Amino acid sequence: MHKVSPKAIYDYLIENNVTHVHALGMLANIKGESDFSPIAQEKGASHGRGGYGLFQHTGSRRRSLEQFCKSRGIYTGDWKAQIDYALTERDTVQYLERVFPDAAAAATWWTVYWERPRNAQAQAAKRVRFLPEIEKEIGYV
Repeated sequence: MHKVSPKAIYDYLIENNVTHVHALGMLANIKGESDFSPIAQEKGASHGRGGYGLFQHTGSRRRSLEQFCKSRGIYTGDWKAQIDYALTERDTVQYLERVFPDAAAAATWWTVYWERPRNAQAQAAKRVRFLPEIEKEIGYV
């Protein structure tokens, strides 16, 4: 499966004025949602339905992502387009306006309020555990 390096995504987020802490919070969730595959498809989902991409966009959010890419003539599986789209979403704007004491708090907020999975707190705890590995992969440690 095609994957993007966490370092490439991190660098792209930083280039787009996302802070280090916010970028790590997003990366922990990308790891949990798609394991860095921009073409990841939710298990059991039929074509065009279910979670798709780095953030596993579903429903109206997936349709909006597809429209965003189509209007720009970009393949929906393009990881930079997925990041660009995510940065326009209302929940992302709220996330980026918040100040977090550390990456764990940022990752937890993103899980609970942006991704909103079942068992959000348990999922957030799992994703926080990805942070040391991600920091190592981006060369931060």
